Amino acid sequence: MKPRTETFVLVLDQGDLLDTLQAHIDAYDSMEPGAEGEQELSDEIARLTAEVREGSIRGRFEKQPFLKWEAIKAQFPPRDGNEADTRWGFAVPEGFWGLIRACIVDPVKSDDEWAEIEQRVTMGDRLRLVTQVIELNQAETSIPKPLRPLLPTSPPGSGSKRRRGGASSRQSSTV
Repeated sequence: MKPRTETFVLVLDQGDLLDTLQAHIDAYDSMEPGAEGEQELSDEIARLTAEVREGSIRGRFEKQPFLKWEAIKAQFPPRDGNEADTRWGFAVPEGFWGLIRACIVDPVKSDDEWAEIEQRVTMGDRLRLVTQVIELNQAETSIPKPLRPLLPTSPPGSGSKRRRGGASSRQSSTV
């Protein structure tokens, strides 16, 4: 079975370029249609957008096998008493890049190249990408239909042989 993959785009910090682009977009959005300079500003936004795209990295993440994913997370253990670490389940922000890198299968780059790239990744992009990686790796795997009859329909020891969706699963029980 082919591993599940997802594409990503990594927008690198390019100095003031992103801020300049956002300022131009804000100025354009506040202009009246047909205002003087509208076309020039639109052209500049297109040019800056192309420049940001050229400096971005497109690639693919690959879902890791469960035990490998858990081993990757274990490399960044939560620090005692750190609320963010407890919430995320690993040391924040140190683990962000480690989890992201562990799942990138494309593009292939050397460790030195990735270390240089890491210095240019904004915190916002780290959060977006680590969230994407976590969702990819912690998403439930669906069971193929031919195997579903092999699965128990009620918790072991419950005594019930009735399939889910029957009348008893819709009724609340009182003890």
